[in-house]
Amino acid sequence: MNSESLIAAVADGILWGARYGNAHGEQVIWMLPDGTFEARHDTDRTVPDGALEILRVGNLDDLLGPYWPEGLTVDEDGRPEVTRELATEWATWWVGEFGTPTVAEAEDRA
Repeated sequence: MNSESLIAAVADGILWGARYGNAHGEQVIWMLPDGTFEARHDTDRTVPDGALEILRVGNLDDLLGPYWPEGLTVDEDGRPEVTRELATEWATWWVGEFGTPTVAEAEDRA
């Protein structure tokens, strides 16, 4: 498992989820045939053949728990502001805790 690219993809999903939540769809984390990971919008139909859906990110409460926005400033729309650095930190934690079993479950479903 390419943990570095999975962390980057999950961080992209977290940034999307913080900005849009489920209001504009979800980010899907895909494992590409070369073993790397990528986040794409759920309506993106250009995923390469052989890509495996690993995770859907929309509502961050489901991914990170209900307290993720505590202590964060909010933007002019009232959404919590999540920086790339913070998203990467959270993604690193998530991959360390859940990455391997989540990928294994997806591979078992395939």
